[in-house]
Amino acid sequence: MMKENAIVVMLKVPKPGKVKTRLVPPLDMEEAAGLYRCFIEDTISRVQHLSLLHAPHHNIRLFAAYTPQKQKDIISSILPSSVDLMPQRGCGLGERLFGVFEKLFTKNYKRVVVIGSDSPDIPLDYIKRAFELLTEKEGGLVIGPSEDGGYYLIAMDRPWRKPFEGIPWGTCNVLEETIQRCKGRGIEVSLLPSWRDIDTIEDITRLIYNPLTPASRNFIHNNLPRIINR
Repeated sequence: MMKENAIVVMLKVPKPGKVKTRLVPPLDMEEAAGLYRCFIEDTISRVQHLSLLHAPHHNIRLFAAYTPQKQKDIISSILPSSVDLMPQRGCGLGERLFGVFEKLFTKNYKRVVVIGSDSPDIPLDYIKRAFELLTEKEGGLVIGPSEDGGYYLIAMDRPWRKPFEGIPWGTCNVLEETIQRCKGRGIEVSLLPSWRDIDTIEDITRLIYNPLTPASRNFIHNNLPRIINR
C-alpha cells in the first residue's frame, strides 16, 4: 500500500565543537551545543503537530535523519519515541540529502519534505504548502529559500538526484545553483516564502521572546543572559 507523506528533520548530534560553530565565539562550545539541542527539541515539537492535519496532509510520518551514525543513543534520549530515526548516509551533504529521499521513496512514501534543524520557528503553513504543491504539480520540486542564499526546506515526490549534484554547499549560491540544475534537467521548481536559519548572534535575538521556540527561549534566558542584554 502506498504511504502518503513523510517529514524529515536533518540534524546532528549536539556535541560541543561539532554544532553551531559559527556562534563560537561569543558563545563557548558547550553553550552552542546546548542551544542547538533546543533547536532540535523545538523543531520536532512543532512539526509533530502536522500529523493531526486532514487531507491532503493526512498520514504524515515524522523522521529524524541524524549524524554521526554511531551516536543513535544520544538522539534517542532527546527525541520522543514516536519519531522514527534514520542515519544519514553519504560523504557530503548532497549525498546525505539524496539518500534520505531515496530511502523513503523505496519505502513507498508518496511525498517527502525535508527540513533542517536550524530554523526552529519555521512556519507550519510553509510545510503544509509544500505538501500542497507536491500534490498539485507532480514531478516537481519545492524549495523554501533561506535568507543566506541556501534553503530551509526541500521537497519532492520522486528521487531526483540532479538537485544535489555539484552544489557549492555552505555558500550563498546554494539556492541559485540548485534551481539552475533543476532547469537543466527540466524539473519544475516551486518556491515557498523566504525564511531564516539561526546562524548568528543577531539571529538568536529573534528567539528571546519567541513563543514558538520555548526550549530555545528558556535556554537563552537561563544560560545566555548576556545575549538578552546586548
